[in-house]
Amino acid sequence: MVRVFSIALLGSLCAVGSPGCKAEEGAEIAGGETSVQRVHHGSVLIEERFAAPEHDLLWVRADRPLQIEFAMKQGQATFAGGEARQAVSVSSDGFVRLPAIQAGPAHDESFIEVSVDGAVLFDDLRVATLPEGAVAQLGELAAPSSDAFVALSDRFAIVDEVVFADDAGWSGKRVSSEDDEGDGAGIEARGLCVRAAWGPGRVEWSISNPSSWGYSVKPETTTSLVWAASPGQDIDGIYNSSWGCGTAYKVPDSCTATVTSSGISCCCNAAMAALGHVCAWVNPGAIGWANCPL
Repeated sequence: MVRVFSIALLGSLCAVGSPGCKAEEGAEIAGGETSVQRVHHGSVLIEERFAAPEHDLLWVRADRPLQIEFAMKQGQATFAGGEARQAVSVSSDGFVRLPAIQAGPAHDESFIEVSVDGAVLFDDLRVATLPEGAVAQLGELAAPSSDAFVALSDRFAIVDEVVFADDAGWSGKRVSSEDDEGDGAGIEARGLCVRAAWGPGRVEWSISNPSSWGYSVKPETTTSLVWAASPGQDIDGIYNSSWGCGTAYKVPDSCTATVTSSGISCCCNAAMAALGHVCAWVNPGAIGWANCPL
């Protein structure tokens, strides 16, 4: 059974040209009596092998038919029928429902793009796949009655990440140590760490002259790679020439990676890790990053 604690309209998304509206100036999204509002700004969290049910995402007032489409970007989650894209219609009461979503593999992160009449309204609706049992553990970090939970069930949740991080505090998550072969083998718990919930992502180099070890990084502020440089850097991801193309180590804004001569360890804020923000091996080209190291 799904518990829905609060769903409130949060204001017009698309007065064209307003902050946060991705539609270009002059795009014909709205007529004089048309507005599109977002029902919630939460992330959709689903345990692997399960699906999130459909739910209200938009409220529309329009004096003409609108073409509304949801497109799954990045990641391996799909809509319940296996599609990556779905056109939807406005219900008689003005609501637009987000279709049911099938989870991807554990730790997958996908994003949904929402467009109206071909113009993108937003593309930041996060869909995270968590390991089985992870949704129940969210209640250990924030009370189930918290305003952070827009909806909560045994296998899925809709969570306001900002409120959740504030409620859960700055607790630490176990550090994991991974080999540097890009396959994620050899993960080993190594105690506790403390990490703030908000970024930037960070790497600390515990080796001298890390560029000579073949390391390069994607910085926080640009898509172009730069060489690794001691003692540390604000980053989105780590590359190494020995890993070749198609492999990078993603470091979320709530995590710090430490690189030693024997591999990589990662410390993530516990609250954000519970929401699926964890260090992970990725195919960088598939998420819009440079595909090959320097």
